[in-house]
Amino acid sequence: MTFPLRKRVIGAHFKAARQYYVSNRFWLEIYLGIGLNFRKYTIANNPRMTYQVNDLFTPIATNRTEAVPALPAGFRILYRLDKLMVTHPKR
Repeated sequence: MTFPLRKRVIGAHFKAARQYYVSNRFWLEIYLGIGLNFRKYTIANNPRMTYQVNDLFTPIATNRTEAVPALPAGFRILYRLDKLMVTHPKR
């Protein structure tokens, strides 16, 4: 049977980041965080219908709200577009 599955996620995170300046226009930002997400799956056409599957990390079941830990981490490469010179502390 094929059906559309909807996912709703609400959560909060605390993140910490560090920026490393490469030049006046380029810099790198590295971030790491911790948080908690509340997710709920429903079947779009019939919200009372239930479905359950074992996912790789956590089981997925419809019609119940589950608390799932969140560990956001990553990096960004940033580029300044305007010609204004950026002053940053020398390290």
